[in-house]
Amino acid sequence: MSAAPSNRTINFYAAARGYLHAAQIIASHSEFPLRQASLTLPTSLLIAFAVELFLKCFLASQGVGDKVLWDIGHSLKAAYQSAIDLGYKPPDDLLDQLIAFIHDDHLHNRYRYMPQNTIFQIPRIDQATALLVRLDDQIRELTGITNELGPSLLRYPHV
Repeated sequence: MSAAPSNRTINFYAAARGYLHAAQIIASHSEFPLRQASLTLPTSLLIAFAVELFLKCFLASQGVGDKVLWDIGHSLKAAYQSAIDLGYKPPDDLLDQLIAFIHDDHLHNRYRYMPQNTIFQIPRIDQATALLVRLDDQIRELTGITNELGPSLLRYPHV
């Protein structure tokens, strides 16, 4: 039996799961068209943070230190490549496509600060959340996080 996941791994997972859950709630409302302007950028941001934190959860579970995770910052490509370098295999090719599609806007904070004259790369919310559900299941399996650990409960202190 492998060691229990660290608090840090669980915290990354819980935060990623929270962002995914929030995106799912928005997407599930019948009045939410996929391109509704007032919710598109916030939902894209939730999806990008979920991807980032699921990958960082995996990295933390592999013993990657805080400095390296901090240096990765919001670079989805760096987090993804670091995970691949440690043996991570994505659930399918759609994760590669999603990361390539949203990386620059997430890295440069465009979903948050909306610079003038910016053309945003907006994911299909329904497809992205379906992919993230598969990623969630995979990360839980790879890290040993179980429902008994309370996936919606952050464990402190965050170390």
